Amino acid sequence: MSGYSHFDRENYLKFHSEEAALFFSTMDNAVLDHFMKLLLLNVGSHWPHSDVGIICERLKTHLTVAFVATFSLLPVLTRITFASTPQNAGFFNFRMSQFILKESNRIRSESESAPAKFDTGLFQPVYSNNRNTAYLSVAAALVLFNTSFAAKFLAHTAYFGGFQKIVDNYLTFMNVWLCIGSYLILVSFVCRIKHLFALGCTCEICIKPKPRKSRMRSDSESAEVFPVNAPVSVSSNSSPLEPLVEAPLSVEPDDLYHQNQHHHDGDNEADEDENATVSKSPKRECTVKARAEDSDVMLALSDAEVLQLIREGRLKTRDLETVMKSLPRAVGLRRQDLATHLNNPHSIDRIPFANYDYRPVMGQCCEEVIGYIPIPLGKVGPLLLDGQEHYLPLATTEGCLVASTNRGCRALYLSGGVRTALFRDQMTRAPVVAFPSVGEVVKCIAWVESSQGFQILREAFNETSSHADLVSIFPNPVGRYLHLRFAARTGEAMGMNMVSKGTDRALRCLCKQFPRMQVISLSGNMCTDKKPAVVNHLLGRGKSVLAEARLPGWVVSRVFHTEPIRMARLARVKHWTGSAMAGAPGMAGCNAHAANLVAALFAATGQDLAQVVDSSACLTQLEVEDDGSLYASVTMPCIEVGTVGGGTRLPAQRACIEMLDLSLERPAEHLARLVAGVVIAGELSLLAALATNDLVEAHMRLNRAAAAVAVATAGHPAVEEGENDRSGSTGLLSPNTNNFGM
Repeated sequence: MSGYSHFDRENYLKFHSEEAALFFSTMDNAVLDHFMKLLLLNVGSHWPHSDVGIICERLKTHLTVAFVATFSLLPVLTRITFASTPQNAGFFNFRMSQFILKESNRIRSESESAPAKFDTGLFQPVYSNNRNTAYLSVAAALVLFNTSFAAKFLAHTAYFGGFQKIVDNYLTFMNVWLCIGSYLILVSFVCRIKHLFALGCTCEICIKPKPRKSRMRSDSESAEVFPVNAPVSVSSNSSPLEPLVEAPLSVEPDDLYHQNQHHHDGDNEADEDENATVSKSPKRECTVKARAEDSDVMLALSDAEVLQLIREGRLKTRDLETVMKSLPRAVGLRRQDLATHLNNPHSIDRIPFANYDYRPVMGQCCEEVIGYIPIPLGKVGPLLLDGQEHYLPLATTEGCLVASTNRGCRALYLSGGVRTALFRDQMTRAPVVAFPSVGEVVKCIAWVESSQGFQILREAFNETSSHADLVSIFPNPVGRYLHLRFAARTGEAMGMNMVSKGTDRALRCLCKQFPRMQVISLSGNMCTDKKPAVVNHLLGRGKSVLAEARLPGWVVSRVFHTEPIRMARLARVKHWTGSAMAGAPGMAGCNAHAANLVAALFAATGQDLAQVVDSSACLTQLEVEDDGSLYASVTMPCIEVGTVGGGTRLPAQRACIEMLDLSLERPAEHLARLVAGVVIAGELSLLAALATNDLVEAHMRLNRAAAAVAVATAGHPAVEEGENDRSGSTGLLSPNTNNFGM
């Protein structure tokens, strides 16, 4: 029963509505082509005193018989064509779901609504291309030509033979068939002309959508009064869309623009000045769209009606969370609208979206949300770091990564753990400014480096946030351009937005000192953010951390099955010689796979994933001590992490941060130390696998474990029954919809 319900509510509507559209469009073209040929032959059959007329008369009969025979196979041929090339059906903006499901005889729920990209009108004409319009025009001309012939012969026959002779001579199957075809062609031609004229019409009749029957509601759901700019009474039998259509508007949402943007305190926060809105000149009456922002009206609409507003451009998908109030329903509606634009609409079905708290996401982490991506989460540990044991979460899809890092953690644990030290903590932003001459550039550099000038800029910078503290400004001139690299402490936040706001305020202050200075950009790429750069390796960005460990020879032999001298030699040849041959910039290539551990820990703790590029800059060194032990160290000058703001607000990511048992005084610094600690564990294990040539064998053994799991769990479901049912559900809302409403 569940399988039938899934077929009827989703697959049937999405797939067979397009198939029906293809069938009726093909039928329309076939009928037009047939009657156009028939009308041409009918003109030729009136050729006087010639064999051409006899041939044309016989061809008319042959053509009609062939058309009827072909038409009987048309549904089968259409189904075969659609099944083989379903993407071709995307050209037809046509919907027959009401006809297929016989909506007049039954009530459909919201989840049974057909896809939104097809119009709900049963007799909505198909205007595919100009070629079809030309064919229809020629056919209409042939109808008029044949009508003049028929009128002439009928008048002549009626005058000399009367009505009975007309019946005897002209009331034949072929003539009746031609009359039916002529009527269809004329009606289609008139509709086509009306459609073309309506495109440029500015009257309200042309732009007002045709009323359609809304879904039947229970008494508790019946509409009452929906105020939209003015009180409008809506009966239970009328469509809730009518108040939205009739509501007048003087200003469009797209007609507003903001001139001045003011930043306020707090990381990842920026508000626009609402008083700086100016309306453009009013549009034509026919192009003004009614906005659907009344929450009471929107909540009363069915999903199909909301999707209709989106198709008509009266509601933006980015505003769904605001007007719908229910976040899971807004996400579900956005998914339905997206499916109508995809060649494979079912591809979105496997993207989960239910049973998720979207409140921390909206307005902070993501826009136009259509779901979430589950990533496997593994645990690593215990990692003994600075005398304290930690278990770390790693979110990754790479096999062997967690297992290999655990081996490194075990070796470090047996060796007394990892010792770390933080030697720099500053987030940077480097704007670029221009001066009329190089002389003024030098004057600006001198003023910025002076104690008085720096103090003025520091006070302006620190006013933007209670957590911001400007540490230094590094000026770097290039001709008449000047790059100013601001570096500041940002507390427990990663601090990019905080530093950007402070830098913007400092530039305003600098403009007062140098009125001829021009700000080119708030970021001149010397920061450097989300790009590998030597300046980050030399001057640091974020947290700069050192980590070291000493592994006795017996630990290396017992855990890694190799010798310290072999690992040290491999690190020297691989990290230094190999990276130099590859032309790796700075510290970007002087390690084995630091980015693997940084990316996995960043994804688990809600850090900015793009900053893996610069945060993974790492210099790994292995040396053999005089006593035969192995000394290992990593230098990571730009670990960009935070424990507040951004993705750290998400529930799962916040739980992973709490799992780390970070220091209460400086949790962000402690997190950076953990990054360096897990990197050194991963580096040691991978280098050992390369030294013993076990890398491929380990990957093959662990990455092929899925087959063994399948055999061991044969006959047992891999997913709990309830969870499996949810993943296959076609409902729009999650069970906890009401709990996650705005």
